[in-house]
Amino acid sequence: MSNSRRQYRDGVVYLPNDNSPYTGEYTSYYKNGQIKVSGHYKRGLKNGIWEAFNENGQLYASQGFKNNLKDGIFLLKDVDATILAKGLYENDIAIGEWTLRPWKEFNIYDCIDDFDCTGIHSPGPWRKSLGKPLYCS
Repeated sequence: MSNSRRQYRDGVVYLPNDNSPYTGEYTSYYKNGQIKVSGHYKRGLKNGIWEAFNENGQLYASQGFKNNLKDGIFLLKDVDATILAKGLYENDIAIGEWTLRPWKEFNIYDCIDDFDCTGIHSPGPWRKSLGKPLYCS
């Protein structure tokens, strides 16, 4: 499925003219043909690992999902492949120990459609409270 074929109904993804929520792979592409985002929908909700790539095909973000909630490993890399953030989510909440590296300017790629980049638009320092989402102060 591509971005142009997706339809959202009450937060659930469907194919046009289909009454059943979509189950299957999703891929969006840059104009140069490189993969932009790839992931999987199950019953219309993000499930499994979703990955985002730059226009050269380099992976820069990866996030696990379970029924549209962040669940599992989150990884964010800078343009030079330096890990900026790495940690675990459970039911949309950051848990456990995180690797969080502040950066002086937002030099990773623009947050793109289909990939949840909540909280990464601003420079650090990063803060985390147990049981609460990450935020940037």
